[in-house]
Amino acid sequence: MKIHFSGTEGVLAVSDMDIIGRTLSQGDLEFKVSRDFYEGSLVTPDVLLMNAQRMKSVNAVGAYCTGILIKAGLAKAENIKTIQGIPHIQIY
Repeated sequence: MKIHFSGTEGVLAVSDMDIIGRTLSQGDLEFKVSRDFYEGSLVTPDVLLMNAQRMKSVNAVGAYCTGILIKAGLAKAENIKTIQGIPHIQIY
């Protein structure tokens, strides 16, 4: 988990560990799960949820991370996009 700030607004970037550094592609779409953006602290689901609730937006990639957000009611399954079979969601 990594938090990026722009002024006073925060963006939470979170990814399953096994896909950090990968580039996902599907058709013309290419999505880089970059270390610079996603790699940060390894956190528990409770810490992830606490931070997700405080942030202006959340960018989550991977079945584990997106599943935590859905189960907690912070995201809806119908808003999940998949790229190369990997779930991705942006919450604003």
